[in-house]
Amino acid sequence: MRPLADSAEVVLLPGREDQDVWRYFASVAFPSESMVRNVIRALVPDRPQSTPALEPLVDLGRPGWRLVLKVLDVDGAVRRVKGRWVGTGEPWDYDEAVTANFDEARRR
Repeated sequence: MRPLADSAEVVLLPGREDQDVWRYFASVAFPSESMVRNVIRALVPDRPQSTPALEPLVDLGRPGWRLVLKVLDVDGAVRRVKGRWVGTGEPWDYDEAVTANFDEARRR
């Protein structure tokens, strides 16, 4: 193997579009309360559903589904059953303060 005669370093500089990219990712990081409530309504107890079966019921892409379902699972509002999801019927509250703290940390 020969060494490169003229190796060049690559320098990435910030551009104007960087702010737009960060804004986009911030906008999709945490679904709205109404979106999450739609997910909970779509998941009924005793009727496990796969993620692909749920997608047409709520306007949320697959990465968004994964995040919402994981959070709701930890919160006890849904449960994973053999690769599918069911609602637990347990009450669930949207933690606006936690979401606001994450948004503020991201902006900083």
